[in-house]
Amino acid sequence: ALSALTVAEGSQMIVVQLDCNSETDAQTAVQTLREEHGVTHLDVVVANAAMATNFGPASTMPLEHLQAHMMVNMYAPVLLFQATRLMLQQSKQQAKFVLIGAPISTITNMH
Repeated sequence: ALSALTVAEGSQMIVVQLDCNSETDAQTAVQTLREEHGVTHLDVVVANAAMATNFGPASTMPLEHLQAHMMVNMYAPVLLFQATRLMLQQSKQQAKFVLIGAPISTITNMH
């Protein structure tokens, strides 16, 4: 698991679980990092979430499926970036916001 990874001296890895369907979880996570862990800056944020539950064409996909895909695959990473941006800017090195997804989860693949 992530907690078994080696971290650099003077660094720590804090894994925070977020619900990608929540519009407020990212802000809450940043507040938790500050208040409970004393974090003042972030060097790396990894946004690792994607979903694809309906593999049909966009022309026939029910709206609620399309909305669910858009929330997880598009809006959630943007909300996470917005929530972490100021702490990334406080990094003493070149901070990284890493997006991990899958091609199947993009609207491009909804023919």
